[in-house]
Amino acid sequence: MDRSRLYRIDAIVMHRTDVGEADRLLTVLSRERGKLRVNAKGARKIKSRRAGHIELFTRSKMLIAKGRGDIDIVSQVEMIDAYRGLREDLTRSTYAHYAVELIDAFAEEGNEQPEMFDLLAEGLNWIATTAMRNLPLTARFFELKLLTIAGFQPQVFVCADRGEALIEVAPDEYYGWSPPAGGVLCPTHAHAPGRSDASRLSLSALKVLRHALRTEYAAFTALTIREAVSSEVEQVMLRYIQFVLERKVKSVEFLNLLRRETDNGL
Repeated sequence: MDRSRLYRIDAIVMHRTDVGEADRLLTVLSRERGKLRVNAKGARKIKSRRAGHIELFTRSKMLIAKGRGDIDIVSQVEMIDAYRGLREDLTRSTYAHYAVELIDAFAEEGNEQPEMFDLLAEGLNWIATTAMRNLPLTARFFELKLLTIAGFQPQVFVCADRGEALIEVAPDEYYGWSPPAGGVLCPTHAHAPGRSDASRLSLSALKVLRHALRTEYAAFTALTIREAVSSEVEQVMLRYIQFVLERKVKSVEFLNLLRRETDNGL
């Protein structure tokens, strides 16, 4: 094979689709070339040595051959990390699907995005290994880091409307949360006449969001927060993400279904 047609990538499998009798079409996030679609020819054959190296969420070193069309060919593959915890628990797997869905929405095809790749690699490891109780905080940390990398970090340190410093509110008062404005609103602007784009945000929830942006993963997930605050932070972040993406996040529905089944003892 002409070696000028070959290139190497460090890649994580985000999606896979069976094509033809034995091939597998992969969507991967690579450190060197961003998001790519590649074809693992013959990967579904019983004797294929590639199958275990291209499982969903697997990180592998790949040697890719340029194809004649838009899709290149996987020539060689060697697994680096299988993130086994994601395959051993349905809840962890669902959180991994959520992380991948967000990355897929923000990643650019063919453009080097090493920070995004590193975040996905770290994120999958966090989801695979953290205590189950920490998964919601892991998701919030991942969301905020991804939004920051993508250039959509929400404003949580000053009023998103006017840039004024946020004064600490009383326990029975609330800030506003406005995705169109870009984040937190002071009470004055949140309740301005005619304003309809802002939901309520408590002081406790604001502190959680700020802490996620100021600290490292281990320190953030060591937090102990009330269930009501955790739910509030999750909902405001989901509103913000769906506003930025201009669509719903599909994996959230299945995650909510899993929670309902767990709460009902199923």
